[in-house]
Amino acid sequence: MVQRVARARIASTSHVLLAASLLGACAPLDDTDLESTQEALSTRISGVTLRATLGNRFVGALDNGGGGVVATATVADAWERFDLVDVDGGALESGDTVHLRTGSGHYLQAANGGGSSLNAASRTASGWETFRIVKDGAGVIRSGDVIGLQAITSGHWVSAELGGEGPVHAYGAALGAWERFAIQLGAIDVEGTRVAGVTFRAAGSDRFVGAVDNGGGAVVASASVADAWETFTLIDGNGGALQSGDLVAVVTGNGRFFRAVDGGGAALDAAGVEALDWETFRIVREAGSGVVRSGDVVGLQALASGAWVLAENGGGAAVHAYGAAYGAWERFVVGIGPSWRLVWSDEFDGTTLDESKWVYEVQRPGWVNNELQSYTDRRRENVRVEDGHLVIEARRDFFGGEYSSGRIKTQGRASWTYGRFEARIQVPGGWGTWPAFWMMPDDQHRGWPACGEIDIMEHVGYDADVVHATTHTLAYNWRSPNQRTSQTRVPGATSGYHVYAAEWTPDRIDFYVDGVRYYTSPNDRTGDDAWPFDKRFHIILNLAVGGDWGGARGVDPNVWPQRMLVDYVRVYQR
Repeated sequence: MVQRVARARIASTSHVLLAASLLGACAPLDDTDLESTQEALSTRISGVTLRATLGNRFVGALDNGGGGVVATATVADAWERFDLVDVDGGALESGDTVHLRTGSGHYLQAANGGGSSLNAASRTASGWETFRIVKDGAGVIRSGDVIGLQAITSGHWVSAELGGEGPVHAYGAALGAWERFAIQLGAIDVEGTRVAGVTFRAAGSDRFVGAVDNGGGAVVASASVADAWETFTLIDGNGGALQSGDLVAVVTGNGRFFRAVDGGGAALDAAGVEALDWETFRIVREAGSGVVRSGDVVGLQALASGAWVLAENGGGAAVHAYGAAYGAWERFVVGIGPSWRLVWSDEFDGTTLDESKWVYEVQRPGWVNNELQSYTDRRRENVRVEDGHLVIEARRDFFGGEYSSGRIKTQGRASWTYGRFEARIQVPGGWGTWPAFWMMPDDQHRGWPACGEIDIMEHVGYDADVVHATTHTLAYNWRSPNQRTSQTRVPGATSGYHVYAAEWTPDRIDFYVDGVRYYTSPNDRTGDDAWPFDKRFHIILNLAVGGDWGGARGVDPNVWPQRMLVDYVRVYQR
């Protein structure tokens, strides 16, 4: 039976941390992203072991401190575990001055400053209890590094007699075979740096990691946008800027911590009530060392076991901490900064259209784009809510013309400047169909296209499973050779639901399908003719028949009725 060692406490302030080796890539972390402790705080690392590399024996303080120091143990038990206090603060680096404290609160001491025995009998940390920690070469010291300890007052090196299996002294004249120890680090105990608004998006599926119920239970990677459950506070235990290799903890909205159960190798949950070793991870940039910035691809490695956090199937399901290596499922895109919050939605859960949110657009055939349909008013054959979704149905029923259909908008009910606009839609097929999810400004006094138009999703039936995104302005529109538009193939667009979205900011509008960005329309800052997107816009949903584009290859009279199905429409803002 494997006996679990008592879990090391990470942070007396209940701040969380994380752990691993170096990978990674991201976008800049502005100083405003951090609430850093500015004073030089000492860093305490608990659960530290020292193993003599020659004899593979662990350094231990007899009786857990108060007497001699030996290197005889073949496994690291309580007597062989120490708290290391890095006097210099921040990350533990080669050349830092440190103290080593036993479980009983005694400090390792080089008697007379070195030159004789090493003991663990001191109750205070001063000159004899101060050592310089050194590894070959400069840089951060990590678990598994081979290091030496040099008594600060005399320059003597700590030495395991015969390379281990006997007493430990402080009389080594040089860093030789007997003076080499493999160090294993535990959990950092430090006030650290708090980074708010952190998200993790599975690189394989663009689904965001979320703590169910905002923390306390399961961790999943299923959300297509980052709402409250997918937004965390990250505590960087090393302090200063968040860097690849730093030990960190992830705090949910209700103050729970991400936890690798049993140290890793099984589930990941968000049930930790304080920051212990199971709640500690290392954050690692795929692009290498350096500051971790928003947009970087990172891995998270459980401190206690070295297992990597992974999104099952690359995302869309549960999150675990059993990845044996950093692979495709273990890759996450980190976001740092404000997150999206839901400000408006219609889930279409009722039996009728909610007219506190939507207005019917009533128009005759030929009103725009030479389209063939009449848009009707409150006619259930054309617009209705049933089975949890909106149905917009185009029919060849000679009601107000050969074809009838529906068009609804939020104008006069709700409009927004900037945000994420998202709908889950199944589009119809058949030649002559032209469904759209788009936006127009409330203020159209300049006329079209000068007023601006944002087409989040358009589909024409003769080009099945290809969707389009476009921004129309006076400078860039369908009549000009430099129109700002793009298209992407969406297999199954006419047979299943897909999520179409636009993220609109002062600098750009990004267009997505199922969480994957495929087009960006930038603000080139040349004025209103190129960028009229700084005013309130409303949402429009419609299904047109024929017209200049939808009917460009004819209208099949035998495919009707056709339905555009909408599961939900949601609006998020920061």
